[in-house]
Amino acid sequence: MKAAFRKYPSLLAAINDHNRLLAQQFINQSNVLSYRKVAKLLQQNGYATDPNYAKKLIQIIRKYNLSKYDLAAINGNSN
Repeated sequence: MKAAFRKYPSLLAAINDHNRLLAQQFINQSNVLSYRKVAKLLQQNGYATDPNYAKKLIQIIRKYNLSKYDLAAINGNSN
């Protein structure tokens, strides 16, 4: 099977493109600040085929306290 792949000049460029894709095709809402809401939107809009995707993703975020990175990004702090 032939498929088109994208090539990026840096990891940051790849992450930014992935974020843009998610926002345009799977989130479909602006200013969503809740990781729970984002996980549910990703599942509802076809990003994942696992019917428990949102639940699993939320559990991982909670387990490893990953929401702390959301707060840092919202506040403009990359540390």
